[in-house]
Amino acid sequence: MIRSHNKEGQLGCSDISNNNHDDTESILNALKVEQLRHLARNLNLPKAGSINKPGLVRAILSTNTDIRALLDAMMLDHLCRVADILSIEISREKKTDAITAILQALRDRREGRLDHQTRLGQYFFGDSSSILQKKLGKDIEGKVNLILTSPPFPLNKKKKYGNLRGDEYREWLVSLAPLFARLLAPNGSIVIELGNAWEPGRPVQSLLHLHSLIEFVENPEADLRLCQQFVCYNPARLPGPTQWVTVERSRLTDSFTQVWWMAKSDRPKADNRRVLRPYSDSMTSLLKRGQYNSGSRPSGHDISAKGFLKNHGGSIMPNVLELTPSDDEQELLRVPENILRFSNTHSNDEYHRRCQIEGITPHPARMPASLAAFFVEFLTEPGDLVLDPFGGSNTTGYVAELLHRRWIAVEADQQYARQSQLRFPEDTLVIHGE
Repeated sequence: MIRSHNKEGQLGCSDISNNNHDDTESILNALKVEQLRHLARNLNLPKAGSINKPGLVRAILSTNTDIRALLDAMMLDHLCRVADILSIEISREKKTDAITAILQALRDRREGRLDHQTRLGQYFFGDSSSILQKKLGKDIEGKVNLILTSPPFPLNKKKKYGNLRGDEYREWLVSLAPLFARLLAPNGSIVIELGNAWEPGRPVQSLLHLHSLIEFVENPEADLRLCQQFVCYNPARLPGPTQWVTVERSRLTDSFTQVWWMAKSDRPKADNRRVLRPYSDSMTSLLKRGQYNSGSRPSGHDISAKGFLKNHGGSIMPNVLELTPSDDEQELLRVPENILRFSNTHSNDEYHRRCQIEGITPHPARMPASLAAFFVEFLTEPGDLVLDPFGGSNTTGYVAELLHRRWIAVEADQQYARQSQLRFPEDTLVIHGE
């Protein structure tokens, strides 16, 4: 493994903006009520003990206290909570060192920091909606052939730093459309995988992800169009949502995600001959026989005598993608042969093995490698540039590297950078900032 200690691009704390409202609000929302009350008392806010959490956040924000002063007013235990939310390690003994580490992490989120790279790709730590509007975005503007990603799903429960719900989620996703469109090459594509969401505490599906997607495509500043909708079916998916499927037994297993292919052009780069699936046994037999029942069909189609006798090397994939096998070992998985090697159903692959050795819990919502491989093969050619703005453990970059595409991944949660590193041979990695 090649380790680089070059700190180029990393600024000292004196260079960090101390007046970033979004950072301040996110930090405050991460704290517990008692921690906020302690902070409010340190800032000499009156009647802090009688105000609820939203009121405390608003009251502290109204003081216009900068981030550094805010952190100075916190106890070390409070700083540790902020560090946990940011997924960074800080000094548990020296407060000044802890504050320095938090400020640097916040700066990295806004400005971006190259964490590691391979022969073909780069993995950046930072908030994609921020750093892709800065130098990184300017460097690749108009050059990205495929944006392939699975953004954070609109979960009902609040998760770690920066997670959004409801209208906030919709507005955030829709706001990304113009940014993504600027990054695309004229014939480039955007592919987004979105899971289903449910209304809190109700056996009713939410329409949030659909509204978000429609407004994303129709954002007038992006000029996108929907090329095609795909359904990715996973027959091995565990029953869920648990309350409605396995407890009350009133709903069926939610076993698919929706994948949306968009572009700035009606005819982006695409070739379905690169993702042909093996012929069925009946089609293989037909080709051997050299004849079949031609003529008119009840549907009105008139099939010629030789229309289905040419061997094209496989059949065209449907837009319902079953890229993982069911529990039936005898069932033939009819996906392109060049996609089979990316099957995502086994937990004993190299990535999981290395995570286990290092005591790391793998990313809980990884895009199936076979799904990433399908769209990389379908919509790009070797040498093209693939971007995943929500890189996570970097399935997209890993697949792109194996398929000889250049790649860039951006991830706001620093803990996943190490998981990305584990995907690549150690002698091909350059790790920055250690």
